[in-house]
Amino acid sequence: MKVSHRLLLLFSLSAALHAQAAVAPSPKYSAASALLEGMIRREMTQKRLPALSIALVERDSIVWARGFGFANPRDSTAATAETIYRVGSVSKLFTDIGIMQLVER
Repeated sequence: MKVSHRLLLLFSLSAALHAQAAVAPSPKYSAASALLEGMIRREMTQKRLPALSIALVERDSIVWARGFGFANPRDSTAATAETIYRVGSVSKLFTDIGIMQLVER
C-alpha cells in the first residue's frame, strides 16, 4: 500500500470528527464499508474499544461515515460520526506519513 493511500485512510479517520452526520455508503463504496465494518467490530471486540468513528473520503467528499460503540458507555450514549475524541499522540503519525511521502517523491 502506498503511503498516500495510508494517509487517506488516516485522514479518513479524523474526518469523521468533522462529518455533520452519518453518511450511508454509496453503491460504489458499499463493499468497502461492509468489509471495514466487520474489521472494526472485530478490532473493537478484541481490543475492548468502547467507541470508534470513521469516515471514508474521496477527494474532498465524505463518501461514508459512522460511529460504532458507545461514546459514553455509562449512559449508553452511542458514538456517531460527530463524536469528538481526544487526539492523544496521533499527531506523530501525521508527521511520520508526511516524511514518508517526501521520501517517496
